[in-house]
Amino acid sequence: FELKEDGSLELRMTLDAAPDPASVTDASVIVTVETPWKTDGQTSGPTKTFQATIVDGDVAIDPADKRVIVWRFGTKATVGPAPLRPGPFALIASVEPESLGTAGATRGGGRRRRVDAAALAAVSRPPTATRVRVTLKGHVIWREVARQQRRDHLDGQAFGLPARRADNTTPRTALTFPTGADMAASDFESWFYVGRSRQSNPLQVTAVDFRRANEQVSSAGGLSFPLPPNTKAIFKQDESVRFIDITFNRPVAEMSQPPGTRQSVLVHQVVGGAPPVRMRGLVRSREPRLVRVFLADEGAPDIFRKGSYTVTVLGDPDAATGDQPILAVDDQSALDGNFDSTPGGNLVLPFSAT
Repeated sequence: FELKEDGSLELRMTLDAAPDPASVTDASVIVTVETPWKTDGQTSGPTKTFQATIVDGDVAIDPADKRVIVWRFGTKATVGPAPLRPGPFALIASVEPESLGTAGATRGGGRRRRVDAAALAAVSRPPTATRVRVTLKGHVIWREVARQQRRDHLDGQAFGLPARRADNTTPRTALTFPTGADMAASDFESWFYVGRSRQSNPLQVTAVDFRRANEQVSSAGGLSFPLPPNTKAIFKQDESVRFIDITFNRPVAEMSQPPGTRQSVLVHQVVGGAPPVRMRGLVRSREPRLVRVFLADEGAPDIFRKGSYTVTVLGDPDAATGDQPILAVDDQSALDGNFDSTPGGNLVLPFSAT
């Protein structure tokens, strides 16, 4: 396949004989993308639950080579020729990010010769990648053999075998070609991954600012993370602090979380030995690396009365409340809240109003 900078995608699937164009449609060539499951605008967390979406691409036969099926999404690139070999009706070549392989053709019901694998797939999902599945429905893709007055359907079954990726270390599943299970018809199924390499730097908080209604930073000053030992966040009650700004070292997933919904930043008042009291606030993205908590308390001029509080930025989901962690926008990794260089762990910042 070819994935372009603008996000458009082109897949080329080479058969060993030309299919009937009438049988090659978006109903017989199906491309599905698996993305993280979202509820209430929030993902389910890093690589936990996924939803499958069928992509409505354009399907056609390559005019330069009638044995090549081309599936496109979001591109008008010219279709070019592809080298093939003659043989029975089967899939003989496919493209995956790491390599292009073809297989020798077979005739009759003889044993297929195993050569280079073409459709490659990781044994497990790479942590930052999106999986794309490709299916050719063999029962509804055919060719007419006029001389013999018969109709042949695609025998697309491909068999897996263990292999390794280009680094010669990471395991993957390879498929043997040409396809076929000596059946009248069978589906071809494969998959590949699209994604960026995991960021070397985990997602972390770099600063927290308590801001007044006029946007000025409170007397607590700007707090940089990780905090030096014995750092205390203290401001005065009469400063009318309304906002808490949280800055990250990487862009985070966009969010708008009203009070009463699942949130990724929580503010609590700590009152003696009683359970902490959760304060109402709107959590919203302000910039790619900045999240703001808008606090409200029934129009009271002093939201933070004298006392002790905490602000918690979630790196772990809360099973009891359903609140979800902050996620990086590029690889969906969760916040490293405890600064141990791995995703997960909440950042809890105590602060006081005097």
